[in-house]
Amino acid sequence: MVLCQLCRYSLVGEQQKAHIYYRCHTTGCPTKTVREEKLDQAAVHELIKLEFTTEEKDYFRAKILQMKQDWGTERGQVIQNLELRKNQLQDRQDRLTDAYLDKLIDKDTFEQRKTALLSERCLINEQLQNLTNQSQSVPDRLSQFLELAGTAYLAYKLGLDEEKRQLVKIVTSNRSVDRKLPVFTLSSPFNEVAKRFENTCGRPRRSVALVWDALLPKLLECLPVAA
Repeated sequence: MVLCQLCRYSLVGEQQKAHIYYRCHTTGCPTKTVREEKLDQAAVHELIKLEFTTEEKDYFRAKILQMKQDWGTERGQVIQNLELRKNQLQDRQDRLTDAYLDKLIDKDTFEQRKTALLSERCLINEQLQNLTNQSQSVPDRLSQFLELAGTAYLAYKLGLDEEKRQLVKIVTSNRSVDRKLPVFTLSSPFNEVAKRFENTCGRPRRSVALVWDALLPKLLECLPVAA
C-alpha cells in the first residue's frame, strides 16, 4: 500500500523486536525504514480533517433533504453544468490543436495538454452517463458519501487491520514515504471536504452555511461514478 516516494517501489513490512517497520529494499535509496506507528499517525492526521461538527451535520443534512425534494430540477441543472464544461473542454482542445498546427507549442506540450483534456472529458462523460442511467439519486449518494467521510476517522480508530487498510485505500490517492516522512494525500472528493475551511487570503474563518453552500455543488459534480 505504501510506496517509496524517491524510487516508487513498494515498502515491505518487517517485524523486529515487537515493532513493525516498512523498509525500502532499493540499494542506495535514502528511504530506509519507517515504523508502522508513523504511518498510522499520517493516516489519522488526514482522516481527522473529515470529521464534522454537529452544526455542520445539521446544516448539510437539511440541505440534502431539500435537494431530494427538488432533485428533478437539481438533476437537470447538474447535467446542464456538465454539458457546459464538456463544450468548454472541446473549445480548449480546438484552440490547443490550432496552437500546435501554428507551431506555437511543441509536440510534447501538445500531447501532455491533450491527454489532460481528454481525461477530464472522459470523467465528465462518465458523470453524465451516471446521471442519466442511475438507479440511485445523487442526493442519496451524496448523503452516503458524507456519512462515509464523517465517520472515517472513528471507523479507522476502531477498525480491524484489514478494515483500516480498505478504508485508507478508499479515501487516499497517495501513500508514500520520503526518507522517514510519511506523505498521505486524500483522494477527491474527500480532499475537497478536508479543505473546506482553508483560507489563504487571511480572512476570518467562514461560517458553516457559506462553506457548505459552496462545497455541496462541487461535491455533486465530482462524486465517484456509481457501480
